[in-house]
Amino acid sequence: MKLKRKRREVYFSNLLKEKFPQFSLELQRILNENNLEHKFINNTKDIWCRDYMPIKVNENEFILFNYNPSYLKGAAYLKTDNRLICEKEDINYRYSSIVLDGGNVVKFNDKVILTDRIFSENKTKK
Repeated sequence: MKLKRKRREVYFSNLLKEKFPQFSLELQRILNENNLEHKFINNTKDIWCRDYMPIKVNENEFILFNYNPSYLKGAAYLKTDNRLICEKEDINYRYSSIVLDGGNVVKFNDKVILTDRIFSENKTKK
């Protein structure tokens, strides 16, 4: 019996095409040759969409974290509205108020490793 492959889609910021057109074309060629679905998303202000896109928890569940990293304080022009992106891309998610940049999350088997930045970004005042 042949197993059905799970559909996977890779998202890239449209800024990749603008800033690195040759690389973008080569990447698209490789993805197409390997039948890997991909999308370029508009309305991004930062090329690193891993930072602001939701994190996949299981096959049909995503968590969208509060994308408000300290390194963007004073640089609002670089802050992508991740809720708007999900809405436009029709991505269902659960929202978490935890401030977390997806670049600080690493999946390892059935575990997730977080950098210590989660503590500095979510300090509570007493």
